[in-house]
Amino acid sequence: MVVLHFWAAWNPICRREIPGLVRLQRELGERGLQMVGITLDLPQPARERAQELAINYPLLLGGRSEIALARGLGNRFQGLPFTALFDRAGRLVFSHYGELAEERLHEVIMPLL
Repeated sequence: MVVLHFWAAWNPICRREIPGLVRLQRELGERGLQMVGITLDLPQPARERAQELAINYPLLLGGRSEIALARGLGNRFQGLPFTALFDRAGRLVFSHYGELAEERLHEVIMPLL
């Protein structure tokens, strides 16, 4: 199961969400959860923020194609943060624009593990 989290270092809402994603990766990674962060930043700010927040999952640097990907996954507002969850079969089963509470994401993930 994969969670894609589209974020940016300059966005305070994104920064608030990341500690919860780090905890979920640590707690559920061995059960099959894989977080992937897609940052719409330049490399240096992304690297600095990743170190500051102790991000424990892969990060990809995004651009226009990743913005288009997020739109295709349901982010019609084209804003950040945006989260998409894929089940073990690779099907999109959940997407959310805006701040997503750690507890809510946990509720969505647990039945799928």
